Amino acid sequence: MRELPYEPTALRPLGRIMDLTDGGWTVWDNSPIWGDDGLVHQFSCRWLPDDPERPDQTWFLGSQVVHAVAERPEGPYTIRDVVLDTDGSDRAWDSSGVINPKIYRLRDRRYVLAYTGCTASRHDTQAIGLLVADSLDGPWTRLADDAPLIAPAADRSGVDGYICNNPALLEHPDGGLWLYYKARDVSGFRDDGSPIAGGMRICLATAERLEGPYTKHPANPLINPHPALFEDPYVWHQDGAFWLLASDMTVKSHGGLLFRSADGIAWGEPVVAYPEAQSFTGHSKQRLEEPNLLFGPDGRPTHLFNILGSHPDDPRWSGHVFALEG
Repeated sequence: MRELPYEPTALRPLGRIMDLTDGGWTVWDNSPIWGDDGLVHQFSCRWLPDDPERPDQTWFLGSQVVHAVAERPEGPYTIRDVVLDTDGSDRAWDSSGVINPKIYRLRDRRYVLAYTGCTASRHDTQAIGLLVADSLDGPWTRLADDAPLIAPAADRSGVDGYICNNPALLEHPDGGLWLYYKARDVSGFRDDGSPIAGGMRICLATAERLEGPYTKHPANPLINPHPALFEDPYVWHQDGAFWLLASDMTVKSHGGLLFRSADGIAWGEPVVAYPEAQSFTGHSKQRLEEPNLLFGPDGRPTHLFNILGSHPDDPRWSGHVFALEG
């Protein structure tokens, strides 16, 4: 592989952020951006677990997307407002749960928050929407109010017939919006008729305008890792190449993978993007997931944000930050 956008061996752990476990919350996703006010603005989702032993399973029972700020990437962070709230109902496509917030600033200076929503407390209704605002403090406008911008295929046997989640937005250097996402098909049905999730894949939908419509790419899935497992794509363009970070789900402690592409469609073999959590926590069951990057004024990444959880003494999740040195 040619020169990497950062040196994975130079990651320096800075510690936990958004640790809300004292209030009973588990935190998922931590997407950062520098604001014009000189603060780091960070968007996360949080929920009160229905099952404290498996907090990562109950997000669709009523999660929130929260906006927090800090003077430094490593915090401490203060929650400024709740951007999205849910009640576990079926009143809208995203009324049960909202996760996977990712914050971006477009060339026209607008802010975009991509996210995953679901309805009726059903895992297999996950779909993708966007919020837009002129300020990181809002007000935020849904671009997918009555229906999501990207939803599972009507043909449940299609590559994304089970779910579409983990959105990663890219303003293409040649124009248009490219929205990468994780997809799963339906591999079968249980006796009660409920669908069974198939393998994880990385797919793409494109649009000429932020508002859409978004067209699923004919080459989908772009990355089909089966029987390996990885998810949580984060995509950006740097030094004339496209880069994709993903959580490696095949290793016991869940490290990260880094892919490179010349065109954003065909992706090469990955290299290690960040280490397993055990390498710096000492706990073999602890995991790192959901990579997000913070960029400096030169457009290059300076910090890696993840979620860290499944500690033997407390399974709830919070954030974690690495400095990208070298």
